[in-house]
Amino acid sequence: MRLSYINSKPLPGDFNMACDFTLTNANVPGDDALFRLYTWRRPTISLGYHQKAADIDLIKCKLDGIDIVRRPTGGRAILHWGEITYCFIISIEDRYAKKALKDIYRRVHSAILKSVAQHGISIDYSEGRKTSERHHPICFASSAGTELVMEGKKAVGSAQRLINSTVLQHGSILLSDYHLKLVDYLKIEDEKRESLRRNMAASSTHIPLLDRPELRQEIAENIASEFDLKIKIRTLSNEEIKNIEQNCNRFNIKIPKE
Repeated sequence: MRLSYINSKPLPGDFNMACDFTLTNANVPGDDALFRLYTWRRPTISLGYHQKAADIDLIKCKLDGIDIVRRPTGGRAILHWGEITYCFIISIEDRYAKKALKDIYRRVHSAILKSVAQHGISIDYSEGRKTSERHHPICFASSAGTELVMEGKKAVGSAQRLINSTVLQHGSILLSDYHLKLVDYLKIEDEKRESLRRNMAASSTHIPLLDRPELRQEIAENIASEFDLKIKIRTLSNEEIKNIEQNCNRFNIKIPKE
């Protein structure tokens, strides 16, 4: 088994989510693991698989040019912009699923930690301390054990899903504070909005790095090292793109007309 590495250009939100889902479904035991790094064509809010779209002010998103999609994994809302998003896909044996999921989560984060450390920046695993907003529909309002933090503030948010015998793990590596603007698109009272904004700023931060080809390559190489795999760089095939486009609608959240 090798690690197929895809370094994607900025893509629409529904395509990004459909891509992660489609490639996961196509993976079967014995296939190469896959690692994809990508960004977003426009600022995009992604909701967890079971999260209610009613949490978000859809009309304001439309007016401000913010796309909205649903992730194939769980978790809470994230505003994607000024970050790198990653996707890691690998098949496992079902009888080892529970143990393997935790191990994969930890090893992917270990690779990201090592990549950041190569630039002299220290991040670490969260101690699992929750903020008072832990029940709010925002990913970066709290942190749990094995998530990555910088100076005690969450800097990487990840989610997992097991589909048949294949693990999909993807997440956001914050490189700016743009994610804090998510508060502006929640359906909440203004008084609570300002309180949440302060709490979110106190519990999350960005890693002071630029999204450069060298950084992406380092992350991919560290992922390969963590899983003892050799990298094979590739792009999406025409057939894969066709299948992904057929799945876009299931992840696109329609914004109603005013």
